[in-house]
Amino acid sequence: GAKRRNTEKNQSNYDCHLRNIFSIESMKHLCYNQWGPQVQRTPHTNRERPAKRALLIVRRVEWAAITGHTLYQDLKGSGRGMKERTYVCCDLKSFYASVECVERGLDPLKTNLDSLDHALAWIMLTNDQLITHQHGGYGMYAGLPWFTDFWGRDMFISMPGAVLCTGQFDTARDILASFARYQDTISTSPTYGRVPNRLNLEGILYNTTDGTPRFVMQVHDYLKYTGDTAFVKEIYPSVKIATDASLRLYTDEKGYLTHADADTWMDAKRQSKYPCSPRGNRAVDVQALWYTQLTNASDLARYMNREEDAQRWNLAAERLRSNFEQDFVDTAAQSIYDHLNTDGSGDAQFRPNAIYALDLVSDPDLKMHETKEVWERLVYPWGVSSLDQSDEQFHPYHEQWYRYHKDDAYHNGTIWLWNNGMAMQRMIENGQADIAYTLFRNMNRQALAEGAVGSLSENADAWPRAGQTWVRRSGTFLQAWSNSEHIRVWNQYFLGIRPDMLNHSITIDPQLPSELKVVDSRVNIGDGTLRMIIAKNDASGTYRYEWTGTPVTLKLDIDSYQTLDVPVSTDHSVSIRTEGARMTVDVSDASGKKTANYVAERDALKQEQKKQQDDYFMNTHFAKPSYRENMKSMSRYFDPPLTYQSVE
Repeated sequence: GAKRRNTEKNQSNYDCHLRNIFSIESMKHLCYNQWGPQVQRTPHTNRERPAKRALLIVRRVEWAAITGHTLYQDLKGSGRGMKERTYVCCDLKSFYASVECVERGLDPLKTNLDSLDHALAWIMLTNDQLITHQHGGYGMYAGLPWFTDFWGRDMFISMPGAVLCTGQFDTARDILASFARYQDTISTSPTYGRVPNRLNLEGILYNTTDGTPRFVMQVHDYLKYTGDTAFVKEIYPSVKIATDASLRLYTDEKGYLTHADADTWMDAKRQSKYPCSPRGNRAVDVQALWYTQLTNASDLARYMNREEDAQRWNLAAERLRSNFEQDFVDTAAQSIYDHLNTDGSGDAQFRPNAIYALDLVSDPDLKMHETKEVWERLVYPWGVSSLDQSDEQFHPYHEQWYRYHKDDAYHNGTIWLWNNGMAMQRMIENGQADIAYTLFRNMNRQALAEGAVGSLSENADAWPRAGQTWVRRSGTFLQAWSNSEHIRVWNQYFLGIRPDMLNHSITIDPQLPSELKVVDSRVNIGDGTLRMIIAKNDASGTYRYEWTGTPVTLKLDIDSYQTLDVPVSTDHSVSIRTEGARMTVDVSDASGKKTANYVAERDALKQEQKKQQDDYFMNTHFAKPSYRENMKSMSRYFDPPLTYQSVE
């Protein structure tokens, strides 16, 4: 706090003083709630008695930018020996959005929804704290307070939101190059070709199947965001080893990637021996990742003029795809198996993993069905459950030591917030941005009002505790992939910005929820910046995209209008207006002179598809807790309660 001074010349002193007191390291522990008048508490050091601390009590909350301080005269220090003082107060959310985010290159957006602006700025800023430099390069902690290692799977899931959507391309490149140095390149090793699942000062673990496909996928994603073709030559040997090793050592006769029971993201083991959610030996999400690895690696091989590699990997991808629906889809039940058992039978446990494999499904009706089923059975207002509540293995609370071991619940009912990203993506792909945004808005609220500010937790209970209406958060209070997937789905699917700089194009497919009327944001892509300014109402919309980089083609996929490919040069802008049956597009140079004009009509096929989707998803709702007696997981009672070391 600083004493009030009314002279304008001291305005900069306020800014400086606030920055000295509220560093980012201290601010990460604060929580600000913007819903209604309330008491807010802020740390303050008593200068007269440094060993003592006091609370500033703000009786009314007003959000204002740092340039427009709100002064409170009714603040009183609480603490022995404290004098009544007057303090300067400001909206520290806006403060850090406008200062820290800009300094770090994490430009905050501006919309008509303050809660959205504040939440995303905080989520990006807090997430950035997890990016660290150790082991000879950059990486990302999986979460705080205890996942302070580099976890390969977690890091590669996090990369799109953490460093690509935020434009931190040098860091992304370094992460990939650094992890490639630790790849298992010993041909006689049982984990040959894998990149680490965990890297810390105590050693390296390669105990995951899905980390390596995600590594290759992130190489490809990095290239799509940057067009950094020089990196292809550097990283290609690692991609080749990873892909050929899996083909030779780990795939079966149908092209599926095989693995142990706990080598997927559902990896909990009791006493480090007994899998709590066994999914061997062919998990549905692993097959989707493996298929994408093969096709991505093939793209890189063609760029390197390695046609033999490209053809071999493409053939493997097509073999997997041709078998997938026959083996993984139960057409009678209109469902997708979670995994294939070692005997080839399908496991019908209902988990969220199949939504990662919908690109391998050809039937659009089945895709819609699976998306809706997952939403109504697994997606609660607080996140995505790891198992359907009707399953006898379902555990409603993450920690209930008097009833069961925590690891038994970890992937058997516990909420995992990182799965929110794909659940929302699938809804948006089906034209249901409003449904997706209900979950997105709830996560924004968590970032601002619960736990550590700007943080989305690792886990949560599936059901509220007795007498509660909302669930208890659990696991780490800040989890990289929870924050990162939130950022990714915002950028790539709500804003609809999906670059492909390897082919010098950017897809623009905005899917804004109806309550979002105005958007002003920037995204770094390749050597340029794409700024977007959007204003919408029920009858019409205007979209402006300003591009500063080398020439690209903007693939405009706006609402139900015909898709247009619009070439754009450096420092050119594209202005779009939608109204009724027509969309007009004007391209202008830096001086404002129009250089091209396009007109698009409504696309009848798009309109029909949207109508079908809207009809199908009408009245879609969140999963609802279904409390019942005689639940298997709650049938026992341990006194004293179990511990991590307990053996039943």
